[in-house]
Amino acid sequence: MKTMLAILLGLVDLFCVCLIYYRLFTSQSPGLAILSILLPMAIAFVAAFLIGRLVPENAHKNDTSSVAPTLRHRDA
Repeated sequence: MKTMLAILLGLVDLFCVCLIYYRLFTSQSPGLAILSILLPMAIAFVAAFLIGRLVPENAHKNDTSSVAPTLRHRDA
């Protein structure tokens, strides 16, 4: 379920980013372009935030098993 929700939020995020670029390059005045991208930008940021919240907790932890030992941890 989380995977499907993350995919759906990713598609919404991608759509909003594409809409932002479309409005920026097709608008005649910079003021109207900025006003017209505020809502899609807010939706894109919320979708990206929610995707980040869906990541499992153990994915955030560092995997130290594959890290090469440092001088401090090497046996003399």
